[in-house]
Amino acid sequence: MTAEPRKIEGGPWDGFEVISEYTDAQAVEDGELVDVSGTVPGGRGQRVTRHAWADLTRSPMPGLTDVTLLTSVWAAALAVPEDDGWHVLDTPKLGTFWLIPNEVGGLTLMRPEDY
Repeated sequence: MTAEPRKIEGGPWDGFEVISEYTDAQAVEDGELVDVSGTVPGGRGQRVTRHAWADLTRSPMPGLTDVTLLTSVWAAALAVPEDDGWHVLDTPKLGTFWLIPNEVGGLTLMRPEDY
């Protein structure tokens, strides 16, 4: 967390004041974000929120996680033309997912309510 509030300069949040920050490293350590860099395309910094992870993975047996649906949703979201860096995927069965740029140079897959 930052000790002093600071103003954001440039971009869509220009002029807003940050009163606290929750870093990517903190979120991964806390389990709010899952590092899926080795699972989905794009290299380092690929993340999924805990909520989306729970919706898109299953454990068919202890110690094994099936990420087939997660990787399919990630690929489908990437295929949606981006709007200001965001990919918005609306699916009839699974609902809406956002794939957005994150602070570590990758992308984060999330539900809108995770934002």
